[in-house]
Amino acid sequence: MIKLALSDLMHKETLSLLSSSALIGIAGAFIVTTLSLFLFQEVGVSALFVGIFFAVRAIAEICADLIIGYLSENRYQRQHIAILCTLLSGGGAVLLMLVRDYYLLMLGSVVLFGLGGAIFPQLFALTRDVADSKGINVNVFNALIRAMTSISWVIGPPVAFLLIDITSFAFLYGIAAFCYFSAVFILLAGRFNLHQGHNKKTSFQWQSLNFRTYRILVFVLLLLTVVMIYQINIALYISQELQLATSVIGWVVGIGSALEIPFMLLFGFLANHLSKQGLLLFAALNAGGFFILLSLSQSVTALILIQIPNAIWVSIVLSLPIVMLQDELQQFHGMASSLFSSAFKFGTFFGGAVGGLLLSYLGFQQTFLLCSLLAILAGCAIIYHPRKDSSHAV
Repeated sequence: MIKLALSDLMHKETLSLLSSSALIGIAGAFIVTTLSLFLFQEVGVSALFVGIFFAVRAIAEICADLIIGYLSENRYQRQHIAILCTLLSGGGAVLLMLVRDYYLLMLGSVVLFGLGGAIFPQLFALTRDVADSKGINVNVFNALIRAMTSISWVIGPPVAFLLIDITSFAFLYGIAAFCYFSAVFILLAGRFNLHQGHNKKTSFQWQSLNFRTYRILVFVLLLLTVVMIYQINIALYISQELQLATSVIGWVVGIGSALEIPFMLLFGFLANHLSKQGLLLFAALNAGGFFILLSLSQSVTALILIQIPNAIWVSIVLSLPIVMLQDELQQFHGMASSLFSSAFKFGTFFGGAVGGLLLSYLGFQQTFLLCSLLAILAGCAIIYHPRKDSSHAV
């Protein structure tokens, strides 16, 4: 379980997961990064209704993640659920391609993207199932799948906006639908004959969650909250507060995203030799330090240099906690992945809800310092345990 040879990546299951993750990641990047502009320009709604649209969709996805995660542990074939979710997401892309009525789009997004959004936790549950079945190192394989998604998000947004400039939103969302439907065929071709977990009689119970599980979820929620606050405010900070060129925003965000990929793979390897709990604490400390440095950064050089600690903590947060949750809930990989995804999305939702509000009342520097405090609290959540929850190695 400590190896990941090239031959391990040649299995039809691993190739299917890598390819489908890339295609689903690109389609998601096309849609998520352009949806607010689409609603504003094509549908003609105000910023308020754009915010309501995203909030309703986020709540639907959180609920769907938990429900589908539960169903995936109760005799429903996980790969079939993943295929269905991908089909629904493809249907959502077709909806965006054809419909321009706000309320129809909202209803369709709640159903299609709400349920379809559960694809990622199911993919990561399949990743763990394949790793266990094939004797592949789960830390490295999970990091590799995560890296494929990150690469998609480095490539996807600039390509999406280029396509909008030279074609239209309809063409862009048609390409996204094609990516989703292609991923369906690739998942079908994977033929995941894992022979584990589907016939077990044990059903998931909420009592299966121990205190360590809740600590990991709190950690994810807090750090995803500050990720979203950062993503909302960084463009305004660079352009309005520092009065730097708009192109600087692209360089800073792009370099940060690109650095996450090698760091994600690095920490996937290191997780085999170091304590995962220690790595999460390291991530929290890096996040706290990053936001302090961000509040002090005034130049392009400084903003680019601090993307190194930024990429370190983000790469850890996006890859290791899901493996730790799957370790805690060893019989329930689907539910563990869904819990991670729900904490991820709730943190993103909460950060989006309060990010602008904090900026209005506190200003940029104080908002970043508050993010630093939340990151340190996330680190405290990881290392704290009551006496009755005697620690075991993670």
